[in-house]
Amino acid sequence: MNSSMNLDEFESQVKDAIEVGLNRLQTVTLLVVNLEQQLESTRQSMQELTQVIDNFITAEKQKRDQDQN
Repeated sequence: MNSSMNLDEFESQVKDAIEVGLNRLQTVTLLVVNLEQQLESTRQSMQELTQVIDNFITAEKQKRDQDQN
């Protein structure tokens, strides 16, 4: 704080800095929530893909086994 700054100016600058910090925290929080939703969606998609692959492999093995008999 420079010597020419009075108490009101200091208070105003501190409040502005706190407001900026709180706004950034709010933005980060919203981004984290969005990221968590995207992660969950991706997890579900991967589970579905795994199920499709498992079903395909099982069906192909059954075809192969029938062809060998």
